[in-house]
Amino acid sequence: EACVARWPDEAELHHGLAVALRRLDRAEDALESLDRAMRLDASLPDPWLDAAEILIEDLGDEPGALEVLARARRHVDAPEALAEIELLRGIALAQLEDYTGALRALDAARELDPAHPDVECERGSVLVELLRLEEAEAALRAAIALRPDDARALQLLAFVLDYSGRRDEAKEYFARAGQADPEMPVAPPRLSEAEFDQALGEALERIPEPFRERLANCEVSVENYASREFCRHQDCSPTTLGIYVGTPLPLREGGESHALPDRIVLFQRALENACADREELIDE
Repeated sequence: EACVARWPDEAELHHGLAVALRRLDRAEDALESLDRAMRLDASLPDPWLDAAEILIEDLGDEPGALEVLARARRHVDAPEALAEIELLRGIALAQLEDYTGALRALDAARELDPAHPDVECERGSVLVELLRLEEAEAALRAAIALRPDDARALQLLAFVLDYSGRRDEAKEYFARAGQADPEMPVAPPRLSEAEFDQALGEALERIPEPFRERLANCEVSVENYASREFCRHQDCSPTTLGIYVGTPLPLREGGESHALPDRIVLFQRALENACADREELIDE
């Protein structure tokens, strides 16, 4: 701050201050410093990129990030910086569930920087959402080849392998993901059908009574994963942990008695993938 006060026209100093402010969890103040840096020297790519990252990761403002990135493309021309712009556009669009647009942006990023591991990992994630799992597998393997300890790519690949029935190979990649990131389970709990039903019973018992009453006429069913057909019909992700299938009470006409039975569908292996042990599985 002292340097900025002394040399207020130096864009890089404003950028440096923004980096420090973000680390202090002062995202809004960081954006103000980045805006000053952009106005002082619009050709510097880092202020644009950092502003978009803050909007996506810290503030959850994907439309704002897309606006910043659109402005950045008018001022920045270095291929590596343009690749980062397209990568962030892809991430923002994916967060907005525009997976087709996200894939277009990520493909553009890959064309600009073919060796960028984050691009391949994000492409893999988006291709999973688009149910293009064979292409997702190829992208995730490419990401891991570029960065073998990429925990997210390892976990996503483990999911794709498990989803497609290659469970021994999936187990290896779940373990590698857990070793790369201690917050990820090294070995997700795998329960038999009877054991999962028992865990489900315990979970239902923990639901407070006023809510449990509303489940009296609601069927709870269990599948391994949301199939491709189910995902297309329900407009959900193959990584979905569970989903309500029915008509919400406020949207019903003529009262509950004329409505079709409600269902909650839980996806056992997807739930197990997200957990380190049985207790966490019950909570989830």
